Amino acid sequence: MPSPEKAENELKDRQSPSEGGDLVEDFSFLPRFRQLMVFQLKLAADALRDFVLSPLSIAAFVIDAVLQSPADDSLYGRLMGVGRRSDRVINLFDEHTKGGGFTVDKAVDTIEEAVRATQSDRAEFREPDEPRAASGE
Repeated sequence: MPSPEKAENELKDRQSPSEGGDLVEDFSFLPRFRQLMVFQLKLAADALRDFVLSPLSIAAFVIDAVLQSPADDSLYGRLMGVGRRSDRVINLFDEHTKGGGFTVDKAVDTIEEAVRATQSDRAEFREPDEPRAASGE
């Protein structure tokens, strides 16, 4: 448990002088909005994965039952492996941060970097006095 002095210093650090000393949490809209959008994308990917895996799991179980496949070589077991791998790729709750590999987060970062690079290239090649083309011409 932190000492009272340390807790008071942390509270002072979080107070904003422009707000008359009221406690103001550090809230940046754009980073939080980006977080929300990435989470929504992950939720959609997770839902799509569940929608696809649900009927596949039933089919894999039926095929394994008919073929009497051993547990270590079953289609159902392989499908569970695919589900675990897709869980690491989607990384819905940011639990799989170690180990590298492709994730939705890395894909979003790559796309974001590409968009920023394109925007900076456009700004670099545009003449400062050149008027922008009007839409509809």
